[in-house]
Amino acid sequence: MAFPHLLSSARPLGRALALLLVVLLALSAGCGGTGGEDAPRARVALLLLAPDGVQRAVAAVPATVYQVRVTVAGPGMEPIEVVVDVAGQASVTVLLDVPVGPGRTFTVEALDEAGGTIFAGSTTADVWGEDLAISILMEVVIEGTAGPPIFSPPGGTFTEPVEVALSSETPEALLYYTANGSTPSADTGILYTGPFLVSTSTTLRAVAVRPGWADSAESQAAYTITGTVAAPVFTPSGGTFTAPVEVTIASDTPGAAVYYTVDGSTPSAANGTLIAASAGTVLVTSSMTLNAIAFREGWTDSSIGTATYTILPQLATPQITPGTGTYNQEQWEVEVTAPPGAFLSVTTDGSTPTRTNGTLTTNPGDSAWLTVDRTMTVKAFAFQADWTDSDVATAVFTMQVATPQIDPAQTVYNSSNEESAIVTISSSTAGTTIHYTDDGSTPTTASPIFTSPMTVWTTTTFQALGVRSGWSDSAVATKT
Repeated sequence: MAFPHLLSSARPLGRALALLLVVLLALSAGCGGTGGEDAPRARVALLLLAPDGVQRAVAAVPATVYQVRVTVAGPGMEPIEVVVDVAGQASVTVLLDVPVGPGRTFTVEALDEAGGTIFAGSTTADVWGEDLAISILMEVVIEGTAGPPIFSPPGGTFTEPVEVALSSETPEALLYYTANGSTPSADTGILYTGPFLVSTSTTLRAVAVRPGWADSAESQAAYTITGTVAAPVFTPSGGTFTAPVEVTIASDTPGAAVYYTVDGSTPSAANGTLIAASAGTVLVTSSMTLNAIAFREGWTDSSIGTATYTILPQLATPQITPGTGTYNQEQWEVEVTAPPGAFLSVTTDGSTPTRTNGTLTTNPGDSAWLTVDRTMTVKAFAFQADWTDSDVATAVFTMQVATPQIDPAQTVYNSSNEESAIVTISSSTAGTTIHYTDDGSTPTTASPIFTSPMTVWTTTTFQALGVRSGWSDSAVATKT
């Protein structure tokens, strides 16, 4: 089929989202003239074409198009309207019986799911009995302009971080904003998904975007975050320490610059050491007072924070000589040695020595001497002005009775010339009471006490235990 007459109508809007080409074909002709229902008519076919204008079915209808509405109007004819469902179709053909005559206006609209017009186009042509091709270039239809974004709160000066919300009076509009001074758009802005926190002074710019609508005018809101900077806080907050301590100085105000001094002077940006933005650490190795202040541009300076640190080295632990052990000699001297220049407090009853509990040495640096004649626990600590007390030294002295000695003193004979032995039990530990058994059982403090030599006529096993008040019992001696 030839198409000797090709007409087109196109009015690009400059903001076209897509193009839809429509061709109207006069497939057959009737008689000439312009009449009513009995007037001659031409069968007209409407065919969607590919975007390049080639006369073939498009690969698919655009995804956003759900229906196509075609209307035909002209002199001497009743208007014709046809709506065709086209969602998901690869190609669409619409057949119309159009009365022949001049000035037939063909209007085509592409509709979205809600029935709104996305694209539209129209052209006017005479329809006679000859073959006729009509091309219509669809234009984007702008249904309106999105309402500008609304900031809440609408900018201003705040003394603390502020939560900002965006909205638009246009339903389904997407909001895009920037916080770096750049122009907002769907390509360059941040998509608004919910209220966000503004913690530093900034100017927000925003635009509302809705498909098929013109973008809104840009909205702006300036937020100035100001107030009094939070005073620096020291952690730990001062005190007495036995070793160098790392101190954190921080302000709760984000972005604050903290300056400090270590000589007791008033800190400032000109007199002080910058520690960090908002927080940092200082190593305190000697006794000092730290002063600190925090600054932030556009804010009132913080009050001065102060913390005093006393670094007192700890005294060495006293030495107890001899140390913990088990002994069986009668008594001996024990020396408790003090660090140079320090006093001692010593206890012998196992209690913890303090400045008020224990025997104190008279002169700094003197040793303490003790006589150990019983089981005892010796504890001692050292103290000195401007020093931290030493740890407590402990020595446990266990006095144990020596193991008894079991010896036959002599051999004797009776009248029948039978041999016997005289047995003696002794201890090298003075003041020892010896308990014994001769039946093989283990002696206890309830066993008989040895007082004099014993004569034995038969084979006998003796066991002996030495006991002394204030001392640990001896080991058990055994002899047969």
